[in-house]
Amino acid sequence: MNITLYTVGKIKENFYRQAVDEYAKRLSRYCKLKIVEVSDERTPDAAGEALVRQIKDKEGDRLLAQIRENTYLIALAIDGKKLDSVAFFRKTAGSRSAREKRYRICHRRLPGTVGCGIAAR
Repeated sequence: MNITLYTVGKIKENFYRQAVDEYAKRLSRYCKLKIVEVSDERTPDAAGEALVRQIKDKEGDRLLAQIRENTYLIALAIDGKKLDSVAFFRKTAGSRSAREKRYRICHRRLPGTVGCGIAAR
């Protein structure tokens, strides 16, 4: 199985980077994991709604530029629905990606997150 994780922003803290590397190492027994990081926009502390929307759109465009058309994409969100392994299987079992054993997952790194861009939803 191939899993590609698309993220906005990079992990700068060494201890988090080590944790990601360790988790990827553990997953390597079960799948091939590829992590694609796109740059994030600086967000001022007192950013208005219009600026936040522009930032989301720019970051969403960067993500979409990395993702092939007709890709089965799973977006991760703080307020999203949690899936265990069984629910994930049921959700993806009928997709072409499941037959090809390829999944694309989109995630916006924390902290400083403003959410997923409208274009990428």
